[in-house]
Amino acid sequence: KLFYAPVSIKLKEGVDTQIVSLSDMEQFLQTWPEFRRGKLYGMAVRAHEAARDGYITMDQARRALVTFVEATGLL
Repeated sequence: KLFYAPVSIKLKEGVDTQIVSLSDMEQFLQTWPEFRRGKLYGMAVRAHEAARDGYITMDQARRALVTFVEATGLL
């Protein structure tokens, strides 16, 4: 399932990645360091699972991801 628009994330200086699907979102969230996981991380994980299971829209899952990466300063 693809997002209507990619979420661009700046991982390091000069290194960007784009999250374009639920699969990309899952991979990004799974690699997030455990010591940096907080409430917004949990919200993004739950949104991913809810979208995967059809309980919320792809747009809602994307917005949860955007909220999370904005808070981390990676957007």
